[in-house]
Amino acid sequence: MRELGSLSEEDRTLVEDYVLGELSPETATAVERRLRTDTVLRQEFCALQASLRLLTQATPVVEPPPGLRDRIMATHTLRNKILTPATPGSTQPVAPPSRPLRGPRIPWGELIAGGAALLALLLGLEVLVAADIVKKVAVEPEPSYSLGAGSG
Repeated sequence: MRELGSLSEEDRTLVEDYVLGELSPETATAVERRLRTDTVLRQEFCALQASLRLLTQATPVVEPPPGLRDRIMATHTLRNKILTPATPGSTQPVAPPSRPLRGPRIPWGELIAGGAALLALLLGLEVLVAADIVKKVAVEPEPSYSLGAGSG
């Protein structure tokens, strides 16, 4: 038998999803079978269920402000009137969309910042390479050739 804290992360996530009702019917059935035989999994299940029950009891029921439903419905009705195309023969105008229909926005600021970072990285690399070349030239003496009269 395993200790209470020895439940794997995968099993913990599985039982959490089971308690929240987010599993497919097949997976939920498999978890139910395991709950009958696996005491550690069952203890985790009971603890999660108790926590969820306490959470729902501790959360106060909040009544919406008066008139909220009417305001929502009025907005919904107005939006439907504006966005519904006019029927043939109707004189009701159709309002243009609130913003022009375009493709996805291009994050220019992020692209410029990324380009600047890349440029700085390349310039830094160039400085390092140039410094390395200067060191090699300074360390290695240039070969000297002497033109002697007696060699020949």
